[in-house]
Amino acid sequence: MWGFLDNLKIQTRIYLVAFLPLLGLAVFSGVVIYNQNDTRVKMARFQEVAAAIPEISGLVHELQKERGNSAGFIGARGKGQFGDMLAAQRQATNVALSGFNARVEQLAITDGGEQFADYVQQAKKLLARLPDRRNQVDELALSVGEMAQFYTVTIARLLDSIAATTAFNAEPATVKMINGYIAFLQAKERAGLERAMGSNGFGSGAFAPAIHRRFIALIAEQDAFLSIFRANATADQLAYYQQTVTGPRIEAVAAMRKTAIDSKYGGDTGAISGPQWFETITAKINLLKQVEDRLAADILAISKAAGKANTQLLIATAGFIAILLGVIFFACRMMGTRLTAPLAVLWQNMRALADGDHSVEIAGTDRRDEIGDMARSVLIFRDAAVENQKLATARVREQEVKNQRTEQIAELCRLFERNAEESLESFVHASSELRASADRMRVSADHSQGKSAAVASAAQQASSNVQSVAQASEELARSIGAVGQHVDQSTAISGNAITEAKRASDTINKLSDAAQKIGAVLALIQDIAEQTNLLALNATIEAARAGEAGKGFAVVATEVKNLATQTANATEEISHQMDGMQSVTDETVKVISAIQEIIDQIGENAHSIADAVGTQRMSTLEISENARQVAVGTSQVTENISGVSDAILETGAVAEQVFGAADALNGQSEKLRAEVANFLRDLKAA
Repeated sequence: MWGFLDNLKIQTRIYLVAFLPLLGLAVFSGVVIYNQNDTRVKMARFQEVAAAIPEISGLVHELQKERGNSAGFIGARGKGQFGDMLAAQRQATNVALSGFNARVEQLAITDGGEQFADYVQQAKKLLARLPDRRNQVDELALSVGEMAQFYTVTIARLLDSIAATTAFNAEPATVKMINGYIAFLQAKERAGLERAMGSNGFGSGAFAPAIHRRFIALIAEQDAFLSIFRANATADQLAYYQQTVTGPRIEAVAAMRKTAIDSKYGGDTGAISGPQWFETITAKINLLKQVEDRLAADILAISKAAGKANTQLLIATAGFIAILLGVIFFACRMMGTRLTAPLAVLWQNMRALADGDHSVEIAGTDRRDEIGDMARSVLIFRDAAVENQKLATARVREQEVKNQRTEQIAELCRLFERNAEESLESFVHASSELRASADRMRVSADHSQGKSAAVASAAQQASSNVQSVAQASEELARSIGAVGQHVDQSTAISGNAITEAKRASDTINKLSDAAQKIGAVLALIQDIAEQTNLLALNATIEAARAGEAGKGFAVVATEVKNLATQTANATEEISHQMDGMQSVTDETVKVISAIQEIIDQIGENAHSIADAVGTQRMSTLEISENARQVAVGTSQVTENISGVSDAILETGAVAEQVFGAADALNGQSEKLRAEVANFLRDLKAA
C-alpha cells in the first residue's frame, strides 16, 4: 500500500509528512481567521449601528418629555402652562425624529441585524402615527393611560432596537456594558413614565388610585433597573453616575415623591403643581440623560477600541499563521536540504568509488546521525577498496615477477635443453665412436692373434729347421720375407691400434668434458630448483598473510614448490647417474691408456722384429756361421711372439671391456636424455 513512497525523493517525503499537519494547521488557522474576521465584521456593523444609538436615545429622551408634557396637558385639561410646554417639546421631538430618520436611512442592515431592523421598522411605524396621537391629545380624546401606552410602546421599540445591537457584538465586555446601558435606559424610561404619572397627579391636584399605584411601581422598577445597571457598569461609569445624579434637584424629586406616595388615593398633593413637578423631575432626567450619553459614548468608544483590537488581532493572527506556515515550510525545506545534500554528496562519493576513484574524500564522517554512520561505512568500503587495489597491484606485480621468473626459467630450460642436447649428442657420438673403435680394436686384436699364432708357428718351424738352415737358405729367405711382411702388417696394425686408441682416448676425454658440462648444467638446474623452492615458500607465506584472497595463490605456490622439489630430486638422480657415468668414463680412460701402452709395446716389439728380420736378411749369408746365434734369435722370437700373443689377447679383452663400457655409456646417455626430457617437460608444465 505504501510502496509508492519508495519511488519518492526524501525531500518530497518530508513535505508529504508535513502536509497533513500543515493542512490541519491551515484549516484551523482558516477557522480562527474566519471567526476573527466575522467578529471584526460584526464589530464594524455594531460600530455602524452604535453610531445611531445617540440619535435613538435622543429621540427616546424627547419622546419621554413629550409624553410627560402630554400627561400634564391631559391632567390639566388643556389649561395652564402645559400647552406651551407641550408645543415647544413637540418641536424638539420633531428635530430628534428627523435626526433619527436620517441616521436609520444610512444604516445598511445585513446578516445578524434582522431583529434590530425589525424593531426599528416597528418604531418607525409607530412614529408615523405620532401626529394622530398628538391631535388626539390636543383634543383630549385620550386618557393619560392611552396616551402613555402609545409613547411607552414606541419608546419600548426604540429601546428594544438598542438592545438588539448585542447581536452584532460577541465581545463580553461590550455586551456587559450594553446590558448595563439598556438597564439604565429602562430605568430612565421608568423615570419618564414617573414624570408622566406625576404630572397627571400633581396637575389634577390628586393621584387617582391607578395612577398612584403605577407611580409607586415605576419608582420600584427604576430601582430594579438601576441595580442591573450598577451590576454591569464599570467603576468609572458608576463614579460618573454618582457624581452626576446628585444635588438639590435629586433631593427635590425625592421630596415630591414622598408627597405623592403619602397622598395616597385622592389625598392632598400640597402646593406642588404639575409644571413644578415636571420641571423638577425633568432636571433629574436630564442628569440621567448626561449619564446616558456618557454610557453611549463609552459603548461607542469601547466598540471602536474592540474593533481596532480585533482588527489588529486578526492581522497579527494572520501574520503569525503565515509566518508559522512559512517557518514550517522553511524548516521542512531546510530539513530536506540538510538531509538530501549530504546524501547527494555521499552518493557522488560512492559513484566515484564505483568508477574506481579511490582518492575521493568521504564527507560527513564526523556526523553523529545515520548519515554519519553511512559515511563511515563508505569510508570503510573505500579503505577496503584501496587495500584490495594494493593487494591486486601486489598480485599483478607478483604475477609479473612470476612471469619474468617463469620466462627466465623457460629460457634457462631452453638453454639447458640446447646445451644438454648438444652435450648428449656429443656424448652419444663419442660413445658410438668409442664402440666402433673398440669393435675395430677387437677385430684387429683377433687378426693380430691369428698373425701372432702364425709367427709362433713359423718361429717353431724355424727352430726345428735350424739344423737345415744352410740347406734351406732360400726357403729361409722366403720365410724371412714372409715374416717381414707379417711384421710390417703387425707394425701397421699396431700403429692403427695406437691411432685408434688415441682417438678413443680423445673421445673419452670429450665424453668426460661433456659429463662435466652436464654436471655444471645440473648444478645450475639444482640452483634454479632451490630458488624456485624459496620463491614458492615466500609465495606460500604471502598467500597465508592474504587470508581467503590468497588461498588459490597458495595452492599454486604449493604446486610450484612440489615441482621444484621433484626437479631437485630428478636433478640429484641425474647427478648420481652422471657421477656413475663419470666413473665409467674415467675407468674407460684408464683402460684405453693401458691399451695404448700395450699397443706401444706391441709397436716396439714389431719394430724389434723388423730389425731382427733385417738382420736376418743381412746375415742370411752368414746363417751357417751363425747357427747358434740364429737358434738363440729364434728362441727370442718365439718368446717375443708369445708375449705379443698374450698382449694381443689382453688387448682383445680390453676391447671387449671398452665395447661393453661403450654400450653401457650409450644406455646411460639414452637414460640421461629421457631424464632430461622428463625434467624439462615437468618444469615447463609447472
